[in-house]
Amino acid sequence: MEISNYNLDILFLGGVFDEVEILKESKSNVQFAANVLQWNIIEGLDQLNSQPAQLLNAIFIGSYPKFYKRAFIKRKEWSHTSGAKDIDVDFWNLPILKKFSRGNSLSKEIINWAGQKDERKKVIIAYAMDYSLLRAIKAAKVNNSEIITCLIVPDLPQFMNLSSTESGSYRLLKNIENNLIIKLQKFVDSYVLLTKQMADLLKLQNKPYVVVEGMVNVKENESQLMNTELEEKTSLKTILYTGTLNEKYGILNLLEAFSLIEKENYRLQICGTGEAEKKILAMAERDHRIDFRGRVSREEAVQLHKKATVLINPRNSEGEYTKYSFPSKIMEYLVSGVPTIVYKLPGMPEEYNDYFYFIEGNSIRNMTDTLLSVCEKKPMELKQFGAEARKFVLSEKNNLKQVEKILSMF
Repeated sequence: MEISNYNLDILFLGGVFDEVEILKESKSNVQFAANVLQWNIIEGLDQLNSQPAQLLNAIFIGSYPKFYKRAFIKRKEWSHTSGAKDIDVDFWNLPILKKFSRGNSLSKEIINWAGQKDERKKVIIAYAMDYSLLRAIKAAKVNNSEIITCLIVPDLPQFMNLSSTESGSYRLLKNIENNLIIKLQKFVDSYVLLTKQMADLLKLQNKPYVVVEGMVNVKENESQLMNTELEEKTSLKTILYTGTLNEKYGILNLLEAFSLIEKENYRLQICGTGEAEKKILAMAERDHRIDFRGRVSREEAVQLHKKATVLINPRNSEGEYTKYSFPSKIMEYLVSGVPTIVYKLPGMPEEYNDYFYFIEGNSIRNMTDTLLSVCEKKPMELKQFGAEARKFVLSEKNNLKQVEKILSMF
């Protein structure tokens, strides 16, 4: 595609990280999907703008000591590409204190950037509706009202944690944070939403927004745009799920649906961590066809995608949150070139309809029947279906086209 020539002073406010380093230090699920999406946006910004974006970063990690091995994160200056001046802020990585510590550090750093004179229009693009980041946006706007601010909303705060194990005190604190976030929204000038339904719930009051449900990296995949060769499949029918293992995401329904398949040549692979781990392990002990891998790196997940017969997202359309959700794993599923089985979620654009196999109905039997129907199709049919889906996201949902939508608001 033709590269546009924007000339903006862009600050990307987010939480990117080095996946290898974070894997070593983390004790729970790593936010791979958020990291991939942020890097895809950053790369798009760098290619479409006259100068690379500057990153002001508070790495997205779990809190010490339960989810991460370090209690304090040190400040670091670095450069993600030639000419970029990037900063990882320091903060105390402790429950509750973490939000305020991150907010303080980000605000101090952003004031310096806001005060720097530049002939170009200053733009802040922030990733995630997070209190710490919104505090920094406020600090920038108070110091320089001419700065344009844009908030990317991958998830709405009230639906961010769907675990059934959270305590009442945790939920109370989340409600307090959500109220603070609502108050800070007045400092946001424009939005990037994952579904059009988000606009109604956020009450944007005529503020500009674009819908960007996800994106794939064009540079990573451009040499393979027309290449539909996939991994050689065996006689086994492998169904793969990679992602968070929360019960509300349908993982236990998937296990139950798989248990109704009586064929010996079927396998179910599951990768990830979450509240349902113990139940998954228990079922794997009873059924040797279930292969639970636990937490894997993104690179390992991508390789498993290529070797699978089908990929599945078992999240169904029950629950209000599905209106405001486009599961991030779906983009990586589609770009793998392997057929993907999903439910038709309310927030899913119609243009994707030809590139999924849909589960019709929310019963366990409906999922079982779909798994069998798709897996028993001829290999060439599955290969062609996956290749068309891959071609679609690479040509229509690549990070240059999607980031162009964002920049067009400015």
